[in-house]
Amino acid sequence: MLINMYRDFGSRIFRRGPRPTLKMQEVNAKIKKAKRDLSKVEKGREQELKALRRKLSNAERAYGRAERMAQASLAQQKKVREQGIAEAKKRYESICKTLAPMEVDRFKKAVLYEDRIVTKQGEEPLQPGVTAVADTAARIAISRPIAVAELSASGVIDGRAFRSARGYEARRFYVLIEGQSMTALLPCRPNEEQKAKDFAARINVAALNALRVARERKETLEKARREMEDSELYGEGLLAAEDDLRRVIGDTAEVDHARAQFEEVNSNKKLINAQYERVAELTAQRERFLAEHQEHSVGKQMNKERQRASSEQNATGVFGTADGFEEKINEDSSSDFEDKG
Repeated sequence: MLINMYRDFGSRIFRRGPRPTLKMQEVNAKIKKAKRDLSKVEKGREQELKALRRKLSNAERAYGRAERMAQASLAQQKKVREQGIAEAKKRYESICKTLAPMEVDRFKKAVLYEDRIVTKQGEEPLQPGVTAVADTAARIAISRPIAVAELSASGVIDGRAFRSARGYEARRFYVLIEGQSMTALLPCRPNEEQKAKDFAARINVAALNALRVARERKETLEKARREMEDSELYGEGLLAAEDDLRRVIGDTAEVDHARAQFEEVNSNKKLINAQYERVAELTAQRERFLAEHQEHSVGKQMNKERQRASSEQNATGVFGTADGFEEKINEDSSSDFEDKG
């Protein structure tokens, strides 16, 4: 009997805890379901964020591609404009060189240009008042007495010998050039008479055409200058390219919409937070239930132990110690054996 008592006490000591009750199973089932729902919400949210992130990335790439194309178009238009400016400047410089007054003829030390006559006595711009004559001294003295008087007064010639109808000086050939600020006399050799006449004729023709030639030259240069200045202005192609670039840079509606959607979903964690709270709430409920159940089980076990200890104490009071209990059993057994004997 004592052996059975100790065996029963050992089984109580090493007994497993109480099995989960039906309520505990329901709570565990709810926790598992809440965790599955949380996993589904997290997976769905991650998939949605992934799709929105891809949409935003595609919108940003499309925006960047459009901007690069607009910038390339603008760069091409600028290059075309720079080439046009360079060509216009080159054309203007070529026209300036072409229309620069060139040398027409030369006689002795006198040089005839398209716009002026240059002599040893000075330089005179060509205009209708500039004249030239190639003839003998006597005839020049008769046809141009004022010019001869000026030359004589300045000491260039001997007026008396020049005006003489006879003698070597009177028969000598000269080219007389007259202008508003200059009078020049060019002596000729006997074999240069025709050349002197041609030179004088060229001076007269150039003087008569001087104003017209100067006007035409000025108009041509002005036209070339305007073309060069116009080439520096923004053309329609360049203006269109700049407008297109501004439009592309300002057109961020698609990117802004995609970014707003992504940020809204990324920042909105109400649903997933609610699932986290649900799991935490059920877990806390299970912990409270386990604590209460364990406390109840411990109290119940302690009551059983106290009852068991009280029973054992009563048993010990009747038979004494365990040795006395065994002696009592042995005595009873001996007396029974003797009686049977």
